[in-house]
Amino acid sequence: MIECTSLKTLTSNTCSPALLDFAATYCINLREFSVAFASVDCLLLGLPEWDANELPSSILHFKNLKIFTCPISDSLVDLPENFAICIWLVSDGMLKGERDTSITLRKVIPSPAFLSVKVLIIDHVSILSEIPDNIFLLSSLESLSLIGIAIRSLPETIEYLPRLKHLDVFNCNMLQSIPVLSQFIPYFIVWNCESLEKVLSSTNEPSDRPKHGFMLLNCIKLDQHSYQTVLKDAIAGIELGARQNAENEDPSLDHDDDIIEYFLPAMSGMKNWSRYPSSQVSFTLELPPSLLGFAYYLVLSQGNVGSCVNFGCECYWDNSSGERFHRTSFTRADFSSMFYTSNDPSIYMMLDHLVLWYDPASCKQIMEAVEERKATSDVNNTSYNPKLTFRFFIDETLYSEVMIVECGFHWIYPFETNAVPNRNDGFDSDGQEDTVPLTNKLEQCVVGTPSSLDVDESEEMRTESDLIEEISRVIILGKLNHNYKNELTSNFILDENYWSIESSIKIDSAEVQVIGLWGMGGIGKTTLAAAIFHEFSFQYESSCFLVNVTEESKRHGIIYTCSKLLSKLLGEDDLDIGTSKVIPSVVMRRLKRMKVFIVLDDVHSLELLENLIGVGYGWLGAGSRVIVTTRNKHVLISGGVHQIHQVKEMNSQNSLQLFSLNAFDKFFPEEGYMDLSKRAIDYVKGNPLALKVLGSYLRCKVEIEWNSALDKLKEIPNTRIDLILRRSYNELDDDEKNIFLDIALFFKGYKRDMITEILNGCGFYAEIGITSLLDKALIRVDFENCIQMHDLLQEMGKQIVHEESPKNPGQRSRLCDPKEVCDVLKNDRGTEMVEVIFLDTTECRHLNVSPKVFEKMPNLRILIFLDKSIRFPSGLDLLPENLRCFSWDGYPCKSLPPIYSFEMLVEFSMRHSHVEKLWNGEQSFPNLERLDLGYSKKLIECPNLAGSPNLKYVTLNGCESLLEVDSSIFLLPKLEILHMRECKSLKTLSSNTCSPTLHELDARNCINLQEFSVSFASGDRLNLFLPECGANGLPSSILHLQNLERFIYPLSDSLVNLPENFANSIWLVFENLPKDEPDTSITLNKLFPSPAFMSVKELIIDRNDMLSEIPYNISLLSSLESLSLIGIAIRSLPESIKYLPRLEYLEIIDCDMLESIPSLSQFIPYFFVWECGSLEKVLSSPNGPSDKPYHGFMFLNCTELDSHSYQTVLNDAIVGIDLGARLNSENGDPSLDHDNDIIEYFLPAMSGMESWFRYHSTQASFTLELPPNLLGFAYYLVLSQGNVGDGVDFGCECCLDNSSGERIYITSSKRAKFSGICFYDDDPLMNLMSDNLVLWYDPAKCKQIIEAVEEIKAINDVNNTSYNPKLTFRFSIDESRYNEVKIVECGFHWRYPFEGSAVPNKNDDLESDDQEDTVPPTNKLEQRVVATLSSLEVDESEDLSYSLERLLDSMESSWSGEKKISSDLERHNK
Repeated sequence: MIECTSLKTLTSNTCSPALLDFAATYCINLREFSVAFASVDCLLLGLPEWDANELPSSILHFKNLKIFTCPISDSLVDLPENFAICIWLVSDGMLKGERDTSITLRKVIPSPAFLSVKVLIIDHVSILSEIPDNIFLLSSLESLSLIGIAIRSLPETIEYLPRLKHLDVFNCNMLQSIPVLSQFIPYFIVWNCESLEKVLSSTNEPSDRPKHGFMLLNCIKLDQHSYQTVLKDAIAGIELGARQNAENEDPSLDHDDDIIEYFLPAMSGMKNWSRYPSSQVSFTLELPPSLLGFAYYLVLSQGNVGSCVNFGCECYWDNSSGERFHRTSFTRADFSSMFYTSNDPSIYMMLDHLVLWYDPASCKQIMEAVEERKATSDVNNTSYNPKLTFRFFIDETLYSEVMIVECGFHWIYPFETNAVPNRNDGFDSDGQEDTVPLTNKLEQCVVGTPSSLDVDESEEMRTESDLIEEISRVIILGKLNHNYKNELTSNFILDENYWSIESSIKIDSAEVQVIGLWGMGGIGKTTLAAAIFHEFSFQYESSCFLVNVTEESKRHGIIYTCSKLLSKLLGEDDLDIGTSKVIPSVVMRRLKRMKVFIVLDDVHSLELLENLIGVGYGWLGAGSRVIVTTRNKHVLISGGVHQIHQVKEMNSQNSLQLFSLNAFDKFFPEEGYMDLSKRAIDYVKGNPLALKVLGSYLRCKVEIEWNSALDKLKEIPNTRIDLILRRSYNELDDDEKNIFLDIALFFKGYKRDMITEILNGCGFYAEIGITSLLDKALIRVDFENCIQMHDLLQEMGKQIVHEESPKNPGQRSRLCDPKEVCDVLKNDRGTEMVEVIFLDTTECRHLNVSPKVFEKMPNLRILIFLDKSIRFPSGLDLLPENLRCFSWDGYPCKSLPPIYSFEMLVEFSMRHSHVEKLWNGEQSFPNLERLDLGYSKKLIECPNLAGSPNLKYVTLNGCESLLEVDSSIFLLPKLEILHMRECKSLKTLSSNTCSPTLHELDARNCINLQEFSVSFASGDRLNLFLPECGANGLPSSILHLQNLERFIYPLSDSLVNLPENFANSIWLVFENLPKDEPDTSITLNKLFPSPAFMSVKELIIDRNDMLSEIPYNISLLSSLESLSLIGIAIRSLPESIKYLPRLEYLEIIDCDMLESIPSLSQFIPYFFVWECGSLEKVLSSPNGPSDKPYHGFMFLNCTELDSHSYQTVLNDAIVGIDLGARLNSENGDPSLDHDNDIIEYFLPAMSGMESWFRYHSTQASFTLELPPNLLGFAYYLVLSQGNVGDGVDFGCECCLDNSSGERIYITSSKRAKFSGICFYDDDPLMNLMSDNLVLWYDPAKCKQIIEAVEEIKAINDVNNTSYNPKLTFRFSIDESRYNEVKIVECGFHWRYPFEGSAVPNKNDDLESDDQEDTVPPTNKLEQRVVATLSSLEVDESEDLSYSLERLLDSMESSWSGEKKISSDLERHNK
């Protein structure tokens, strides 16, 4: 009842015992309060001030309240002892005219209630100018919080509070100084006190008890002396804790929770306290000798953080054998408790901050492990100092702006010393040099950042040698920084996205190259850009990575962002250009002379892009590279960015690895967690951010918690994931938001044109709106032109609608949850807020609804019922006039309601309805575009549609009682499609005129149709599907037509009457043939010589068990280009097919009785045999090979194929590839230079295939040197059995290393695609019943690779250098709908420029020129290291992953590690 300003009385003689929270604060007119609480233990009670300045007498007997909230008042002295555990004093409007309330506070402090209170909070009392010095009387006080008050200092007497553990000072903007308190209070937090300048130091001996938490956050005016004071106290506290821990004086420090932690501004002078600074978050070092312990530190950049910020460091160590152990994970420092008093649980750090912490338990554990290893080395007389790998991290659960700028250690030695270091030497006070081994010093020098080495002229006691050393380091660093890679600070998986982007970077090109990375929120654009930056930026004169460009520019202005970019590129601090529109000429000239690498992250407007890199990239020097990440593709297109890469979801294998790295700190889940991990991966659908967030969230949780968390995600999206995804949504305009929500809740998976029509009808300007959503990666369009959306975005859309009214679904704009829809309809809870209702479920059995159910929903624009269980016992009275889409499957009434108006209706669908007649006479539907009454079996009369001038699609399929079709349908001016298949009562279909726009009429299986007489304006582009019409066969009305697109008709003798050029495609089906019908091959034999068939280009013969053979005279079809035989009873094919001069496609599908195929493959460019389970023999041609290569050849799921036939098929494949390679080299077939003319084969993987391939590998990525004198090569891979979709792509990418060791991207081979054969099947899902071999030759790309290799060899010959170029190949499968199939094996078939049989000599392992096909040992090693775990099929994969990690660590930490790597690999292989 907070702020009920008119409330005067609150009384009750009884009260619920369950009441725990009673708040009546700021009820300024409350005069009487008398509530008889059953119990006040643990009660939270909040009351306002009283006129009489007296507390209500009814509360004066209370004790043990949990929290009591009220204004500061003299009446508080009347409260009894132990009245409340916590007293929260707030301001009240009645106090505005009073004097300083510190006088009142001084009075109440000695009172019984305050002397026994444990927690005291004084909150936003602006007229409180000081805390009384008698506060020391609060002997029971454990926590004191001062929030938003006008104090300028704190009383020193606070240090005498014997039990005080927590002191929080928040938002006290007038606070200027703090006395010596930090040594006496274990947890001391000062937050957003922007006027604070001084923190005094103690003149006494330090406390004998270490403090555990100390924070100065956003205290931006703190002077340098005070900062050194604070930092000195922090170091002293840490060293005290370390010594007491070593002496066991404070056993509590052995617990993980007792970390000593400090959070301070990162200011000048802090580097004096750190002995190992680094800008890398991960590094390897050896601990200095004689350490007592060490503290960790990191510097966080400014930015927004959430309410639960955790930091940490993980440690690994290597033993003397090189084995790696994960010894411990540090407890993360947590600074989230200070947010509990804030309404906004987020904070913006106004400058960089230093986090310093000492973890006694983990530190002790690590040092004991190191000493144990040293002791073992001493026994074995070996000198080995263990190496430790540390990885700092920040796990910030709500925001991702903050980054780790610097991290390192403070060493602690076992002797007493002043915490202030001696600035004149590099030794501690006992003469013990604080050193890092020489290799680590070098690493430290390389990885340090110039910002941490700047000379500070204000610092005192600076010797000449110090200055010279610092300047030298800066100069050396400037040189070294561009010779070593930056390091990534987070887990990253090299996937398809990375390789595609890396391959497009042209290192040696002098052109300015701008690459756009575009995709949905959380898809990994920034991480990918960081990975590319890490890989390439060190090779450029200067580089800059600008994070969150849009947000930074909004916060600080575009000039700030532009100046920041220029300052970084030019190496000048605080460069201010004044305006982003005009760049100083001296700056412009310097930029144009530099080759730079820039990443602009999260750019959302063209203005930003042009301001940062210039219109047309005019500011950038030759050879510069820019990567721009954005969620809006239109920004890239408008900015002239031609190389745009859409970042796609990770596949399931890579997703599992990334998730496991965050959840288990290794590439694979822990035992027993695989199924749970797959559940999590299935939820996020390949979104990297979601994988990281969810993995980190589930880390260290037990199985029952995993199940609970995953179940929760079904109902409530993860907050951090949802926040990232909503950024794109929040940038949409109102129409775009409506379109997005409609798609998310209702139209995902629907055709784009249908959605566009409906949403245009709703006034949302759908064409431009859908395009905008596509540009912002919020939706996508699949190969069937259906709009799809990522599951996480769909869940976000549902959550947005749910938040409109969490408790009352009837108050929401859209309803789609089955239970909520049923509740609203059944209980008549709809309101004018409801715009869309969508119901698709079987949960609502026989739902009885009121006839006036839609009366309260006048704004309903879309009504979709895909459920047939709704009933209207009393009928339906009305439908809303605002409807744009009315789709009701199983509509239960015989007619439409008496009150309806469909003036606005765009789509009208009542499939499977009980309607008998829609309306009488002509009705006006001016906006109607689609009408679907399919399978309304009781429909007797077709409606008059003359009042529907915009109607395009009419469907009357399965209307079994329909006797005739209203002639008005054929007169519709925009009619395109008319379907009336399976209208079994239909006898006549006639019209003297027909709309010229009609291009498809389907009347198949209208078994009683006796007359068809429709006067088509033209046959061009017409698709006409008819049944046999009575005894006369073909309708005479169609015999004059020509140039139909497709004609479907039952196999019949009457087809001989069709004219020449009747149709491009004839599809022969078999309907209602009598069982005693003779073999229909006789009929076919009659038809083939007829005019229509001799001119047809495509012939499909579909589903006929009585067709036992294809007539030999099929060779007469001289115009035939494509022949498809589907589900017929043939046992073989006629050899005469090879004489069809124009035949390019032959498909044989589901012919279960087919046993043999003659030698046809050499004569048909594309030959597909699919699901022919009885096929055993494929004959080889006795003649020589064709002089024209064939391009596509498939034997899929032909499981009975014998070994000899398999070799025949494989030989034909190799012959075709060899022929293509020779013709390509001789330019005999110029068409092979085009990307689309790949020669490709898809065959079973059977015994004997291995003899055809000279280089094969179970790794999907490897490096090799091409054999000399190659004419070309073919790729192959073996796919495992499993389900695949209707769009399966394969491919191989190639990178070339030149003589300088630089990697040049050559090309990516076009992926072989085998999805065309699925369109005849209702279910486009193929199941590979066995492993299959994919073999393809890409002439254009192969030629390009070989020419590049020869060019490098020629350069080497001129330079008298011996270098054979290395090629890295990476095979991949991009399967868009299913992920069961994997790459089992891959490799090459080499082709040489000599004539010879394609059959290899099986008795040797050499090519015909005696050149052994081997991979050098160095390349074999590289092959193992380069291969990504996502594509490997190996045993003991977990052990191999650790071996790979160990090899990579060895390479990174050693200047000459090749010998060590080779020995490690040899030992692993043994």
